[in-house]
Amino acid sequence: MPMTIRQKLLSVQFALRVCSDTTNPAHQCIFNYNNDRFYLSKPNAIRPLALRIKEDLQTICPDIKAITPNQLFNIPYWLLRPPELDISLIHFGKKTANPNYTLRNEFYNLMDKYPDHKVIFTDGSKSDSAVACSATADNLRIQIRLPDSASIFSAELLAIYQVLTLLECSANDQQQFLIATDSLSSLQAIGNFNIKHPYVFKILQKCTLLHKKGIYLVMAWCPSHVGVMGNERADLLAKEALSFTTCTIRVPSSDFKPITHEFYKEKWQEQWSSEQENKLYCIQPTIEEKHFRKAPGRSD
Repeated sequence: MPMTIRQKLLSVQFALRVCSDTTNPAHQCIFNYNNDRFYLSKPNAIRPLALRIKEDLQTICPDIKAITPNQLFNIPYWLLRPPELDISLIHFGKKTANPNYTLRNEFYNLMDKYPDHKVIFTDGSKSDSAVACSATADNLRIQIRLPDSASIFSAELLAIYQVLTLLECSANDQQQFLIATDSLSSLQAIGNFNIKHPYVFKILQKCTLLHKKGIYLVMAWCPSHVGVMGNERADLLAKEALSFTTCTIRVPSSDFKPITHEFYKEKWQEQWSSEQENKLYCIQPTIEEKHFRKAPGRSD
């Protein structure tokens, strides 16, 4: 990638990170456009960072209020109490190694370990132009359409968070719940205390509050598309929600990384296509990511 384009890419990524932290000293500098008229009258003057990335930033993220702000630790992170996680089914390997009925039966056997728990299934769905999540149980149905910039990872986490929010308002003491999700990465992020992601932090906070109320939680991994009825229903509801109206839900700044990379990759392609007289253009007219194989070490 040309240095000028890469510099803009890194600058926009930095601005998106700063946007989520209003206490950052650079926040006011990056999002202060008071000197715009001054530099319009002097086009040869070197503009500050805020004006250099303003146009690109507004294209990538038209509304900076859509980014989730960093939250203060209302509960010290060392006092956060994660839920019990059950990811024992990952030992059965991929679906290609085990028939669907094997994974399905193993999940039902896992549910038998928690006979007194009410099971709630969550799922997320992402298409080329929409993102949504859902949760379902016997008398529960949640469907949310997220902003188009949201990642499937954030959608899966939001589904879990919405369930916990509902339980906080409606569940009674001493109740037990099993939240089943097919997102292994979400459970691993919760188990590893990946509090850099705002939804993981919110989930851990909710779990701590529910534990203090005497509500017992288990989160389990459920293999997807193997015929588990609850998971199939959650998947159907999430796909149905893709056509809903977008909710005013904020997403992490990290969800804009793929959009930023794709935006500047197109800029790079435009610049490369304008240089058709270059002798290398006929060899590779389309910009592609290069994947270099790691050189063998001494031990190899």
